[in-house]
Amino acid sequence: VPAYQGQFTSVANLPSDVLTAEVQSGSVDVTISNNLSFDPIAGGGSITITIVGAGGGTELGTLVLESPTDALPPSSVIMRTLTIAAGTVTGAIETRVEIDSPGTQTATIDITDDIGISANTTSLLVSEATIDVDGLSTSLSVEDLDTEDLGGALTDAMVSGTVVMDITNPFGLTFSGTITVGPVVKDLTVSADATSTVSLIYTGEELRSFLGVPGITLSGEGTLGGGPATISAGLNFIIDPSLDVVIELGG
Repeated sequence: VPAYQGQFTSVANLPSDVLTAEVQSGSVDVTISNNLSFDPIAGGGSITITIVGAGGGTELGTLVLESPTDALPPSSVIMRTLTIAAGTVTGAIETRVEIDSPGTQTATIDITDDIGISANTTSLLVSEATIDVDGLSTSLSVEDLDTEDLGGALTDAMVSGTVVMDITNPFGLTFSGTITVGPVVKDLTVSADATSTVSLIYTGEELRSFLGVPGITLSGEGTLGGGPATISAGLNFIIDPSLDVVIELGG
């Protein structure tokens, strides 16, 4: 068996909308299948598997199998876990495999035999990501509104009302879509400002369709604009609504 030194790489792209990701930690299960008729690292050889950000980015983790501590017997499958460290990934993750085989064994060599290496990410904790969200569809989380206690004479006297929404927008994105309260759907446009206020006007009939009625929810859907946006734990798009109403007194 002749001596051999070589390297090959494999690239896994991040999702197309993710520009960069700040990886905090993780782990990768590595499976090495030796389909050769000899141990390629016997006699002081090694296999080194390195995971980095593509294009010379941050090194995220390395796994080394080295003789005589490790061995790859013929027709064997070896499994190891590679620990991922913190680092920045831009665009893609690259896996590099370097093989240093000293040779010198006597074995029958079949040119169809090979060494197979697969890596399966079992956990990956990302603390922050920069995402291109311009034009993407999104939805607001559905919230239950406790409005059933507002029924009776009060709602009967309502002529009109305004739902005033104080909005916290830490992402610097615009939102254009609709917001639904009970059966009533209204257009909603939110600016990219960090804080803003949006007012939606309702008729008395519209107010009575959800005030004093059990099981009412608030939801929304629309399209995002601007960006890219940096997403991290603890950042939330918040709508804090309040209601101003016009009531007709007397009769």
